[in-house]
Amino acid sequence: MSALNLVVFGDKDEHLELLDGVLVDLLNAKWNTFVKSKFYRQFFTFAFYFTVSLVAFTLRPGPPIHTDSPKNSTNTTKQLKIPNATIQSIIMSVNISQQVLHNLHQAVNKDNSNDDYDVEEWWDNLREECRLMNLDTTESLVRFTAELGITFGAFLYLAAAMTAPSRVMFLFSCILVFGVIPSLRLVCMDEVEDIIAVVVMLTTAPYFLFFCRGFKTVGPFVVMIYRMVLGDLLRFATIYMVFVMGFSQAYYIIFLSFDNPLTPEDVDDSATNPMSTPSESIMAMFLMSMTNFGDYYTAFARTEHEYEAKILFVIFMAIVAILLINMLIAMMGNTYQKIAETRNEWQRQWARIVLVVERGVSPPERLKQLNVYSQPMSDGKRALVLRLNQSEEDKEEMKDILEIKRRHDRHNKIRKDKLAGINTDHTPTIKDFFSYEWEAISR
Repeated sequence: MSALNLVVFGDKDEHLELLDGVLVDLLNAKWNTFVKSKFYRQFFTFAFYFTVSLVAFTLRPGPPIHTDSPKNSTNTTKQLKIPNATIQSIIMSVNISQQVLHNLHQAVNKDNSNDDYDVEEWWDNLREECRLMNLDTTESLVRFTAELGITFGAFLYLAAAMTAPSRVMFLFSCILVFGVIPSLRLVCMDEVEDIIAVVVMLTTAPYFLFFCRGFKTVGPFVVMIYRMVLGDLLRFATIYMVFVMGFSQAYYIIFLSFDNPLTPEDVDDSATNPMSTPSESIMAMFLMSMTNFGDYYTAFARTEHEYEAKILFVIFMAIVAILLINMLIAMMGNTYQKIAETRNEWQRQWARIVLVVERGVSPPERLKQLNVYSQPMSDGKRALVLRLNQSEEDKEEMKDILEIKRRHDRHNKIRKDKLAGINTDHTPTIKDFFSYEWEAISR
C-alpha cells in the first residue's frame, strides 16, 4: 500500500499532519489532470439518473379502487353481497385455470404454429391484469420509459461501482432495479414491487452524500453526519432502548385494564386502546419521548392504574426526554466541535474522493494519465516535478538570504586562507588573526 493511501485512509488525527506538502501536490496533479472532470461527470450523470428515477416512481399508479354499485331504491329484494376481494380471487382463479388448461392443451398437441399468438396473448393478459403494465395513457408511457432508463442506468452503474466498495447502498439499489424489479413485473407481483421501490429510493438518495464530500462548504457536515450516526447515535440508542423496553412493558400491563366509557360493555375496547399490544406500547414510548403525549396522557384516566401511570410518566419524561435527549445533543455538539477544529479534515475527505474516482479508472487509462502529470527523469523513470510559486516579496527575501550566504562563504574562505598562512615563512599571530577578521568584515 502506498504512503498516500496510508495517510488518506488512516483513522488517527496524526495522519492529517502528514497530509501536506508533496502529498497535496500529488493529489492536486491527479485532480487537475483527470479526476476533476470524471468527478463532475459522475455527479451530473447521477443527478440525471436520480431525476429519471423520481419520474418513474412518482408516476406509479396506485392499486385500483373498487366502488360498490349504487343501490336501486325500487328493488326491495335482498341480494347476497359478496366482497370485492372474493370476486377478484374467483376471477383470478378462473383465469389461471383457463391458462393452465390452455397450456396443457398446447403441450399435448405439440402445435408450435401458434407460438407468436401465445406470446401476444400473454402480453395482452399481462397488461390487463398488472396495473404497472397498463400503457394506455401518456403518463404511463412516460413512466415506463423512465423505468427502462433507470434499469439500463443501474446496469451501467453496477458495472462501474464494483471498484468502489464505499458505495454499497447505491450498489444494492442498482441490484434491486436491474435484477429484482423486472422479474417481479413479469409475474405481476405489484405489492412486492412497491416495497422494493421504497427500498430503492431510500438507498439511492444517500449517494448524493458521496459527491457532497467533494465540496468544501458541505463536505465537513457529511463527515459529521457519519460520525454522529455511527458513534453518538449508536451509543445513545443502546441506552435509550433499555428504558423504552422497560417502560413500554409496564404501560402495556397498565393498559390491559383500559375501559373506554364511550363503548358499550359487551364491545371490546382494543380498537380504541392506545397500547393494546406490546409493539404499540413501544411505539407509544417513542412518541412520548418526542413530547407527543397528549392522547396517551388523557387515556391514563380510563385505566384502573391512573396514578401509577402518571408517576411512571413523570419518571420516563425526566430520564428520557430531558436527560438522555440532552445528553445526545451534548455528544453531537462535542463531535461537531472536534471535526470543526480539525484543520485538514475536509482535505482528507477530498483526497479520499480523488483516490476512489481514480480506482474506477482502468489501469491503461491510469498509466496514460500518469504520463501526463509526470516528467521523465535521466534514469528513465518518471517523477512528479514540483514548481514553487513565490510572490515578489518572497523572491526579494530569498535574494537577501542568498546574498548573506555568499558573503558568509566568502568570509570563511578568506579567514581560512589567512589562518593557513599563504606565506609559509611567516607564522600568524593573534594580532594577525584580528587584523584578518577586520579585513573580512570590512569587505
